[in-house]
Amino acid sequence: GVSVDEDPINQCYIAYDFAHDYFYLEDDDMAEWPVVFVRYYGAAAMAYYYDLDVPTGAMWEYAARGGDSGMHNVYATSTGKLDSSLANYDNAIGHVTPVCSFPENGYGLCDLAGNV
Repeated sequence: GVSVDEDPINQCYIAYDFAHDYFYLEDDDMAEWPVVFVRYYGAAAMAYYYDLDVPTGAMWEYAARGGDSGMHNVYATSTGKLDSSLANYDNAIGHVTPVCSFPENGYGLCDLAGNV
């Protein structure tokens, strides 16, 4: 496998400054890239800091379907299908891609299938 040190794209660039009490992006060049290597507790801490909630599994499922209440979407892509024109998966590209490199779903959300 590739270590984090060997693949700088697959790292988390969000950090917390305890002295000044805020989150910040360590590398501005990564602003359009997905956040990776964040555990639930890190996501919960950031959500709490901004007075938000981490979505439940049911909330994520609803958002991922993009308005398809008929449960036809098998994958969280714009069409509910999975192929390389709709999502970065199965190491097809070899690294993550910038956020929203693939079509949005019915709610305007993207990258809910693959990319990390």
